[in-house]
Amino acid sequence: MIRRLLLKKLKLTELETRNKENTARRQALAIYYIDTHLTLNKSGDISLIRFIQFLTDKNLHTVKDAFGIPRKFSEYKSSKEAEALISDLQYIRIRFEDLKLSAIIKQIDLDIETVSKNIQ
Repeated sequence: MIRRLLLKKLKLTELETRNKENTARRQALAIYYIDTHLTLNKSGDISLIRFIQFLTDKNLHTVKDAFGIPRKFSEYKSSKEAEALISDLQYIRIRFEDLKLSAIIKQIDLDIETVSKNIQ
């Protein structure tokens, strides 16, 4: 029943096409915010990294690199790297807006602000 409703809402082409903007980095960032907000991860980073790999089917090394990003927000000094990160954060922010998860949206806004301050 739910699947039928979802299929009616989405165009068939949207279901058949992979979104190239859903990068491993963006997926890891999104799961990082969900984990932070819901405090799901009690087993340590490697367990969450393996879970992200399970959900995204990305290479473990790629996921591990992407997962380390949120812990380094204050280290982004290069404007090119910082702008790319801000773009990724803005992209996933929209997804959380769609879900109306205001606490996560506020945290993303704070993180965008932190990264922006470092490149000024």
